[in-house]
Amino acid sequence: MRYLFTCSLILLTWRGVLAQESNGSVEGRILSNRGNPVPGASIFLQNTTYGIITSSTGHFGLSVPSGDYGLVVKAIGSVEWTRKISVKAGEKLDIGDVSLSENALGLNEVVITGQ
Repeated sequence: MRYLFTCSLILLTWRGVLAQESNGSVEGRILSNRGNPVPGASIFLQNTTYGIITSSTGHFGLSVPSGDYGLVVKAIGSVEWTRKISVKAGEKLDIGDVSLSENALGLNEVVITGQ
């Protein structure tokens, strides 16, 4: 019984190690065209369920399976940014600083009046 438990534990641990080795990561920082960090920007991979939002300093890090993807960055008041990336198992892909352009057409004034 003890032998069976030990073997099961080893197999489960090994499976976790193999799963981590097949993943890579993407990281970077999102900035406005004025050089300010963009907190809360959405970063996702096209046609997948992988995504994350930036921190208060504009940084993000995303662990994904190895493969080729379209990386998309969206933020309120900015033009959508897209780039093709290739993620390799066990490697970290640093896309550096991404500067988003303003989308003046996307921002309209909203007036709320109450009685």
